[in-house]
Amino acid sequence: MDLTTPEGVVEYMENSSSEEDWDSRVEVVKRVNSGYPTFWYSAIIIPGIQMKLFGINGGIHVDDVLEDGTTVYRGTFDPVTHERID
Repeated sequence: MDLTTPEGVVEYMENSSSEEDWDSRVEVVKRVNSGYPTFWYSAIIIPGIQMKLFGINGGIHVDDVLEDGTTVYRGTFDPVTHERID
């Protein structure tokens, strides 16, 4: 599967067998794409794939990784309404 396309990344992430496996796969996707791919939020976060796989309740924690590698916290968002909840 092509880890540079939304379809490939979604398929790859949906095959995660545990939260630890999920975390490892995230690192693989980031390595292949030199960071989070531009479609990560729309393909993975918004649809709530991790939450569906592992029954995670609560908000979605969103970070952005800047070009210089700095991580910027953007907030925690409700997975249904997409409103900020923190």
